[in-house]
Amino acid sequence: MADILEPVYVPRILHDSFFPLNGVMSYEGFSKPLLAVQVTELIDGVFIGCSLNHSVCDGTSFCHFYNTWYEISRLETPTTTGCNPENHRRHRISRPPLLKRWFPRTSDVPIHLPFFITDKCFKDTYTTTGTNMQQLESKLFHFTVETIAAIKAKANLDISGKTPTKISSLQALLAHFWVAITRAKCLDHNDETSYVVAIGCRDRLKPPVFQEYFGNLSPAGQVTVKVGELLEKGVGWGALLMNQMIMSHDDKAIRESWDSRKNSLLITGSSPRFDMYGCDFGWGKPIAVRSGYSSKHDGVLSAHPTPIKGNVEIEACLPIEIFKALENNTEFMEFVISVLPDLVESI
Repeated sequence: MADILEPVYVPRILHDSFFPLNGVMSYEGFSKPLLAVQVTELIDGVFIGCSLNHSVCDGTSFCHFYNTWYEISRLETPTTTGCNPENHRRHRISRPPLLKRWFPRTSDVPIHLPFFITDKCFKDTYTTTGTNMQQLESKLFHFTVETIAAIKAKANLDISGKTPTKISSLQALLAHFWVAITRAKCLDHNDETSYVVAIGCRDRLKPPVFQEYFGNLSPAGQVTVKVGELLEKGVGWGALLMNQMIMSHDDKAIRESWDSRKNSLLITGSSPRFDMYGCDFGWGKPIAVRSGYSSKHDGVLSAHPTPIKGNVEIEACLPIEIFKALENNTEFMEFVISVLPDLVESI
């Protein structure tokens, strides 16, 4: 496991060999598997690579599926418990998924199969090619409860007296990255920079949708500003814009967002709220979470929980020269923990 967890940058073999369905597009799901799981045996552990077609569900549903699968796998069999097999079959998982289909009124359904893309260059345009991957690296940035609190306090201090709005920990953390990466890219101050965040909206719709709904209900919200303005006004201002965008995502805004989407500089998916460390399939609890090939695009930041409650790690995919610039940015790096203590002890 040390060969995977200790290098400065995430080893390419992890993306290339440990995750199934690499390079498969969502629209290819009618002829290729929607779900694939690969278990790779290591010298001192196992790596479970799980790939799920994003047209099937969002991150909330994926996490729910993964935890339900773990729950089922740990059930004792009737032969070991001595219970009646019929009673055993009646066992109910703690949070059954809701599988009833729901579509926005604007959806073009039914979808007719087979589905074809006439543009021969479509797949090359919207996937990370081998050439592009050679220019990108992935790296984990670790933040403790204390450093996240410091970033949050700094962001709220920046906007103190200007608005009653309070910035959340995650908004402050993402804005911290937004400002630092924008500065590292040395963009023209008159250019625009955008940040896209996946917004969980099950409880934002009217009527609200149960958290157990299995499907896609995480539209993307976007903030766009001038580069110079973001660098001048800083993390607190960037976090405030992010906060306002998220808070404005009510039922009406969510439904409208399904009709349009623009290109962006930075995108954040996943969530530190996803319970990925409670899943024990009988081999022990996980010690690390990594994202697969589909998240390897320039500017993608994946937010993960850690084994320590409240800590967060951001898995960033960027050109190596941008990482070097971030590492030389003391204002950014002062909040980053180089290696989590519990991770070192686990290896």
